[in-house]
Amino acid sequence: MTTDLYTNFSKRDYTATFERLLDILSKEVPELTDRNHSDAGISLIRLLARQSDLLNFYADKIFSEGFLETAKMRQSVIDLATLVDCKLKLASPASCTIKVSKKPDYRSNGSSPREVTIEQYSVFSRTDGVAYINLDPITMDINTDDVIFSIYQLEMHKIQIGPGDFEYIYPYKRLRYNLGANVVRDFIYVYEPVADIYWQYVDSFYRSLPNDKHFTLELYAEKYNGENDTVFLSVGDGLYGTDVIPNVLEVTFFTTSGSAGNCGTDVITTPPHSTLLTCTNITGATGGAGVESTEDFRARVPQLVRTQRRAVVESDYDALIRSIEGVADCEAVSRSSNISWPYMYVFIYVLPNGGGDISNYLRQKIRKVCKSWGHMGDWDDRYVILDPIVNTVDIKLRVGKKEEINEYALRTKILTVLNKFFLPENRKLGKGLNIGEIHKAVGNIAEIDWLEVLNPSSSYDRIPGHTYVLGKVDIEYVS
Repeated sequence: MTTDLYTNFSKRDYTATFERLLDILSKEVPELTDRNHSDAGISLIRLLARQSDLLNFYADKIFSEGFLETAKMRQSVIDLATLVDCKLKLASPASCTIKVSKKPDYRSNGSSPREVTIEQYSVFSRTDGVAYINLDPITMDINTDDVIFSIYQLEMHKIQIGPGDFEYIYPYKRLRYNLGANVVRDFIYVYEPVADIYWQYVDSFYRSLPNDKHFTLELYAEKYNGENDTVFLSVGDGLYGTDVIPNVLEVTFFTTSGSAGNCGTDVITTPPHSTLLTCTNITGATGGAGVESTEDFRARVPQLVRTQRRAVVESDYDALIRSIEGVADCEAVSRSSNISWPYMYVFIYVLPNGGGDISNYLRQKIRKVCKSWGHMGDWDDRYVILDPIVNTVDIKLRVGKKEEINEYALRTKILTVLNKFFLPENRKLGKGLNIGEIHKAVGNIAEIDWLEVLNPSSSYDRIPGHTYVLGKVDIEYVS
């Protein structure tokens, strides 16, 4: 989107400014008729026109940064959204359910069964080194051979900070401390040991009193200490939340690898106490994602503002739940749109980042938002959180290729395009599937002269909660 929606630079560029200055010169000093570029006066006018061109250009740029639709800088979009209390989604961890079993040789020690304790924050790994942890300690008593619980793709960090570690980042007026990149919002604890209290996380300071020990997390998009998209721990300003930092604050926070944590079942196979235990994830790890993109955030802000922090109709639920870290897409359905659904229920299909089914961790987050802002209030059973209905689509193509093109190389390009087309983030829930879009995506490959989509033979209609994944791909080449 260009800034021409709000500004018109055509009459303030170098040429227009130079001609306007010459016209003023002719009126003010008519006896000065020399217009040669080597003349000292004309040289000064040309320099002034050049500088005016430059200043007008930057004035337009600055002006455009004041509007959500035209802002180019990521930090500008974040700051504009802050005015209406909307926050960009931070990184989210993948989560799954794991089954841990005692090894046969260690289920008993002679005639005595053995107890095994899996400490809090123990590490479970994939063969590629991506690590997951449990948030609560697990005890397998003498009569327990197997246990099932949730794990999260997180890395824990513990630091101690004091007043000298906080700073003001221009032009922001609250004290901040840089935690680095890929910080997870849901898992951060700020403890003041002298007072023996935990500071409280808030989304906004607008209800905080001057002495309230509140903090929040804010993403800073500009480069800071060599990194982009770093997360700052921010405290109040003395009017909204305290700005008095104790000598020691103990901060425990977690970072994540985002989408790299998403995986299928039976992939996480290395447990702690590997001589005693075996493990495998019995559900896929889903919900992992990096920091939200600027364009996704820009599109989401107006939707979220319209909800006024409450959910009544389906679009309200969609906007609120899409704002949850780990959610790629959402589609709410109720009786108001289809009388076949039960009365006084809200059915919510949720597509997590990475696709697949919703993890228990993400399901709990969604229920919490619904109970806080949904029109059913704390009526928990009336919010039905549903996994997406995944349909596998087999593709069959007849491709007219240029004679000199290698079929194997062309197939690789076609598969690359189709895989991108069917990525979870590109397949919105309930969108349907248009074969014309498949034809357009594949047909844009330069090495293809013509293309027929033989399967699917027709488009799929929009059905609530349905999404599509790529299945088998058959390609018939015609030279």
